[in-house]
Amino acid sequence: MQIGKACAGEVITINKNASIYDAAKLMKEHGVSCLTVVEGSELTKNPVGLISDNDIVTKVIAESQSTNQLPVGAVMDTRVLMLKEDHLVREVLHLMNSNHVHRGVIMDKTQRIVGLATSDDLLLFLAHELNELAEITQKQLEA
Repeated sequence: MQIGKACAGEVITINKNASIYDAAKLMKEHGVSCLTVVEGSELTKNPVGLISDNDIVTKVIAESQSTNQLPVGAVMDTRVLMLKEDHLVREVLHLMNSNHVHRGVIMDKTQRIVGLATSDDLLLFLAHELNELAEITQKQLEA
């Protein structure tokens, strides 16, 4: 299956110049643990990084830095795995593993952000697929 179909959905973005406080507030508001960091206008959002709740805790709070004055760009992970929406799930798993990342930004053919693939999402997707296979096998055994 293509990653764009498996992990499509709203992606919460934040500008790299926004404060860490704004990032944390946005995460809470949307119930997410990671934001895609962008630069550019609303129409030409260019992913430049990712910031997670873990980044905020370990790089800001634990270091006693101010959440109001520190920009997201100073803390974000700049290793952004860019995925094409037509990548297959197995290709994405390989790319995540070989690049040592847990997330990848999904882009469409016009270079718009259309999704965020996470290792958690992929685990749930694969578990669902395996469950479907188990049900098919069970039905065959019962027939």
